[in-house]
Amino acid sequence: MSNMIDFIEQWGQQARWRAATGEVMEAALLEAGFGADERAAIVAPRTELLELMIGARPNVCCVVFAPEDDEQAPEHKPA
Repeated sequence: MSNMIDFIEQWGQQARWRAATGEVMEAALLEAGFGADERAAIVAPRTELLELMIGARPNVCCVVFAPEDDEQAPEHKPA
């Protein structure tokens, strides 16, 4: 479903889509060749259905482990 991802990406990049009504979005999706289920998932928006359609993982957790520094950095004194 890379075409769906591409469409959503373009939608997010163009300011004109921010104020678009459901009818305008529906027409754009129809013109782009999306099926009824795909159009409904995007226009609604139904996040869980979109995730399923594009094969996205719904829960992603990013963690950064910083090493512990036993030594303290020297303090800088103003000159």
